[in-house]
Amino acid sequence: MAVTNLLKELNPKQQEAVLHTEGPLLILAGAGSGKTRVIVHRIAYLVETLGIPPETILAVTFTNKAAGEMKERVEALLPGPRGKRVAVSTFHSACLRILRQYSHLIGIKNVFVIYDAQDQTALIKLCLSDLAIDGDLFPPKKMLGLIGQLKNQLITPSQYNDGFSSSLLQEKLKQVYTLYQEKLLGFQAVDFDDLLGLTIKLFTSQPDILARYREQFQYLMIDEYQDTNMAQYRLIRLLIGEAKNLCVVGDDDQSIYAFRGADVGNILKFERDFPDAKVVVLDQNYRSTQAILSAASTVISENKERKVKKLWTENSAGEPITVQQVGDETEEALFVRETIDAGRRSGQSLSNFCILYRTHAQSRVIEEGLRNKGIPYVIFGGIRFYERKEIKDLIAYIRVIVSKEDEVSLKRIINTPARGIGEVTIQKISALAESGNVSFYDAIGLASSQGIGKQGLIGFYKLMEHCRSEMEKLPIADLLRLIIEKTEYLTAIESKEEAEGRRENIMEFISAAEQFVPEGEGLEGEAIYKAFLDQIALISTETGDKTVESFVTLMTLHSAKGLEFETVFMVGLEEGVFPHSRALMDNKEMEEERRLCYVGMTRARAHLYMTYAENRRLYGQTHWNSPSRFLRGLQSSMTRTLIERAESDFIERAPVYSDLPDDEIIERKKKAGPYALGSWVRHPIFGTGEVQQYSGGEKITIYFRSVGVKKLALKYANLEEVK
Repeated sequence: MAVTNLLKELNPKQQEAVLHTEGPLLILAGAGSGKTRVIVHRIAYLVETLGIPPETILAVTFTNKAAGEMKERVEALLPGPRGKRVAVSTFHSACLRILRQYSHLIGIKNVFVIYDAQDQTALIKLCLSDLAIDGDLFPPKKMLGLIGQLKNQLITPSQYNDGFSSSLLQEKLKQVYTLYQEKLLGFQAVDFDDLLGLTIKLFTSQPDILARYREQFQYLMIDEYQDTNMAQYRLIRLLIGEAKNLCVVGDDDQSIYAFRGADVGNILKFERDFPDAKVVVLDQNYRSTQAILSAASTVISENKERKVKKLWTENSAGEPITVQQVGDETEEALFVRETIDAGRRSGQSLSNFCILYRTHAQSRVIEEGLRNKGIPYVIFGGIRFYERKEIKDLIAYIRVIVSKEDEVSLKRIINTPARGIGEVTIQKISALAESGNVSFYDAIGLASSQGIGKQGLIGFYKLMEHCRSEMEKLPIADLLRLIIEKTEYLTAIESKEEAEGRRENIMEFISAAEQFVPEGEGLEGEAIYKAFLDQIALISTETGDKTVESFVTLMTLHSAKGLEFETVFMVGLEEGVFPHSRALMDNKEMEEERRLCYVGMTRARAHLYMTYAENRRLYGQTHWNSPSRFLRGLQSSMTRTLIERAESDFIERAPVYSDLPDDEIIERKKKAGPYALGSWVRHPIFGTGEVQQYSGGEKITIYFRSVGVKKLALKYANLEEVK
């Protein structure tokens, strides 16, 4: 292929990146700038034009899917055996091939097995059992996740907490990590994190092997460099050798996976690592309109730790983005669904539409809105709200309270959360039910009176009987709160995987119960509970019309990276929702939240809607949050609003009383409600805060140290005065 033909499809910046072949090269590839095209054309140029042997080129990306697509495109540009000889791989696949040849040099047979997630969890459980460590207090998945984090930081069991005082969790983690690695070695097995760590160990302990691979792979290309962790960074530095023919491609503005161990610092310090590096900025976007790009650039420009770039496009200027104020989350869902429905009626495919949210719990109201309009949708990379484990657990409690004959639900919750009721006890209860010709539930009552199962079973039966008696008096939401409190469900999930998301889902389920309005008049007590369960059952069994090929896509912002849609809705642009509350007091996390916003905005090709609510019922509480700071810098020329908002809505926070003169503090502390103004209270989610204001006796405004100003419904706030 002639060099002119190879380069003719590339813009000048892309050509510059392709033509720079020797020494370190940093390609800062903005969103939608055609980075994969540059990588594959650069490979083709090295082979076709410069005559570089294809087997000396190693291109690495993060997923098997991305590697497969890149491999196909390389072979399309280099048909025949040459394209097939280029090594295109993930980090893990490349390391596996190396270890299969040389792992015996570091004490592991070449026939080692690779443990998947289920194997790893089973092994962790075995370790916990051998060490007599309670798996409820130290859940296997949690311990496995922590071990993975340590391995990605190249911290061995002997190095972990060496010489430092440690907490109980750290002490147990060190014991489990040590035994886990010993058992892996004894079983001649490795896990996925070991593939990188052991390859690094091989290279550092066997310099001749490292030299062999440096000779083999003389040209390295690393995709998505902003997502590399410490182990991957170390591996790359070992492999490049003296020639330093390293090309990394990435975008620091799209680094959103710190929670997985990704370190944006790797791409930010590239020029410090390689002072002679060439830097090429791909800033021409082929995806979005200029209006969307200008707004996204305005948002991301607020970040301090970033490489300066500003995307532009030859696409049309496009319409301004829509910043939409709504009354609450229900109105938000209505706005989104009616906008989508209007598009559908005008002939647009539903696959053109995507709805992005910060947390999974936000999907519930959106899902209900779409269902009520008969608009099919799919949750990308997630689970429908009512199919999530914690929600199914609570539904099972309600089902048993309504119908004690529901044995399936009863067996689901009898030891959830764990209360020491094992399989042996359950078998005894089943035998008792069969011999006495009574229901499983009634058999529990008999068993608990006979001392079978001891305190755990007795406590469970008393709880269920109490809840059954309270059903006629309490609203559904209050009974849910009672169940959660008495079972200590929130405490039980605290150490579980995705504990925060699970807690948010539970609070959102309480919101759903509070907002439930049964069809028909005069329903009370058990009838209302049955109607609530009926509605959930109908929602849960809906699978949509299998003949429909067009769906609206719903997903979290973290799941959206790498995707694009004609029209994107970003919902919940409020302080404490997005940006997330935990980022409000942490500049580093706030910068990642801003990158997440940038990623979401740049998923849109033509139409971008960003919504915020005056008040939002979320996680079981009503919140009056100010609009997100990500909206504040947008100029009026970039946005249109369908409902006007006042600039005074964009408040930082109310003044805390410690900022005021003493005489004004005394005046304001006069009691205007259950708590004195200026007094301190504790909220179950937001922690401690200072009472600022009352509104109509129903709402209370509090400044929380963790999340700033919140206006809450006093009835549901569950506040506790701090003495």
